[in-house]
Amino acid sequence: MNLKNTLEILKDWNNQKILDHFIMILNDERIILDDENDFRGISRRLLEKWNENCTEYIIEKGYNNTQSTMSCLGFEVKNRGFVYALYDTEYLSKCEVENYIQKYNYK
Repeated sequence: MNLKNTLEILKDWNNQKILDHFIMILNDERIILDDENDFRGISRRLLEKWNENCTEYIIEKGYNNTQSTMSCLGFEVKNRGFVYALYDTEYLSKCEVENYIQKYNYK
């Protein structure tokens, strides 16, 4: 079985209107977790394989920071295991991302 790359998944989401929700979260929060309670379908693999082409695609589709550099980080959360975040480095530092992940209300 041939696995899709992250850009192909994003393009599929655009066909399903899932991408709009993904971009809305990034526009509002500048960060999205693989464990977001209000967003289903995002995976660690999607975040880990993020590249510049993916960033260019979400900008084209409505992400509002044209100078964006997206990065992925994973942190271990007690009683949760590793949680991964995709975030905009223009707005958030690595330390802020770690704090966000540690304080996130996991359900």
